[in-house]
Amino acid sequence: ALERQNELLEQRVKERTESLRQVGAELVLAEEKERRRIARELHDGPTQRLVLSKINLGRLKSDLEVEKCRAIDAVSETIDTTLKELRTLMVQLSPPVLYELGLGPAVEWLAESVLGTQGIRCRVDSAESYDHLKEETRVFLFRAIRELLLNIVKHAGASRASVSINTHEGELLIEVRDDGVGMDHTAEPESRGKEGFGLFILRDRIDMLGGKLSIEVNGGTCVTLRVPIGSTETNT
Repeated sequence: ALERQNELLEQRVKERTESLRQVGAELVLAEEKERRRIARELHDGPTQRLVLSKINLGRLKSDLEVEKCRAIDAVSETIDTTLKELRTLMVQLSPPVLYELGLGPAVEWLAESVLGTQGIRCRVDSAESYDHLKEETRVFLFRAIRELLLNIVKHAGASRASVSINTHEGELLIEVRDDGVGMDHTAEPESRGKEGFGLFILRDRIDMLGGKLSIEVNGGTCVTLRVPIGSTETNT
């Protein structure tokens, strides 16, 4: 009887774990769908109106004196800056490179855009695009790596970093390393800022995928993400 009770308990735990994974996957997909919707609206609305406004300003210049033309040029420069900021925001909301090229190339782009622009050299080792992973898993891992790279910029004081993506013993293994001073991963969530997942939210999300996040601080920081491949692959 006791053995039967244990079997039932184990079955309930498995069902609960699978339910949490499903909820986590649905949450990631819902968030990504909303991000893509917002990015499309930014492109089709404010961005297009600003482009049209700049064109109209250019047409006005032909009928104006030099001083007023200079004022129009100043407004045009402001529009250019705003357009650049909007396009950056759209890419952050829904990065085309992730869908067009896959996870590996997207992480290379991410490393350059987040770390390279800050003077931090980063090596990315990725064997493939990992298109066999479910969409929610690719999206989650991309945003998780982005959060870890942002942490390097904000907290590490590093000059070099690396990202490796591999498979090992039935798991997808991601390691993000830096040579900085290390970050206080024991700090309260409120003290870590509002951008991205945050390490605490990130740990919860990876738990939902049946994975594990570990942090080692020793002459720099190494954050390791492990996700079971069986729970992340698309059906073929």
